[in-house]
Amino acid sequence: MPRATTGVPEASASIATSELVSSMTLVIARQRAGRASSAERTCSAPPIGSGPTGANGYAMLSTIMTSSGATEGPRARPTHALDHARVLIVAAHPDDETIGASALLGPPREVTVVHVSDGAPHDRRWWPAGIEDREAYARLRALEAERALAHVRADRIALGLVDQEVVHALPELARAIADHVERLAPELIVTHAYEGGHPDHDAVAFAVARARELVGAAPPSYEMALYHAGSGRFVAGELLDDRGSTCVALDAEQRARRRAMLECFESQRTTLAPFMELAHERYRAAPRYDFSRPPHDGPLCYERFGFWITGARWREIAARA
Repeated sequence: MPRATTGVPEASASIATSELVSSMTLVIARQRAGRASSAERTCSAPPIGSGPTGANGYAMLSTIMTSSGATEGPRARPTHALDHARVLIVAAHPDDETIGASALLGPPREVTVVHVSDGAPHDRRWWPAGIEDREAYARLRALEAERALAHVRADRIALGLVDQEVVHALPELARAIADHVERLAPELIVTHAYEGGHPDHDAVAFAVARARELVGAAPPSYEMALYHAGSGRFVAGELLDDRGSTCVALDAEQRARRRAMLECFESQRTTLAPFMELAHERYRAAPRYDFSRPPHDGPLCYERFGFWITGARWREIAARA
């Protein structure tokens, strides 16, 4: 079965956070000009092969890095555009932004996090001990999110959809995201990849792509890595296809802050265990997806978890959106 991404390959790159800022800076600069006119796992660079291209025509982060105009070595930063950029992170659940995009959270950037679902499914199997009703669980998830984001002074918008059921609201979600993009005027969107990790991750990837079409002159969109089962096993902190991606090594201070934020999500302690000690994050420009195709061959991660929905059913619902 062909994968859901289309396009031409790019090499991946391994950088520090400062270089990610320089990498994305070129995209921000182009946009502004257009308006006026595992714990110690090292970041690897897989061989070039078939892979996605940016949905909006921008180069992949790795390509942007090499053409950013730096003149003082690999960590030189030609401008500080991203330092003060408006960043919109669209996350399926409270804690997804911390798992996948902690390097971009916090001042001096103006960061707004949209939490699409309330993090509380109807299925009681996914409730922590001591929770007796879904609404109480949703309130707890919101409180945990607010405590975590207080570490980085990020604004939070909660859309309140039910965890695991976001696919049922794709048209409405796309319009809501488009409205927030038009109101907040972000210069960069960061969101999920379509890779079968969680049905809500895939739904948000779909909705952000549709929202960018609704907006028209939308800002560039990048994807953060969370988890998938494309290799036949659970993989944390990596993209399903990381060719064309940029791996960001977190320094000791960033790792400590990230851990402190994750510890705010006390109800998710078991779920977050595989992510606590990750020393890197991976990003790539959002590719064009064919959402009628599965993200990879074999069972999807959420099918392996025994969620109520299958990939085939998800694609059936999405096709009607």
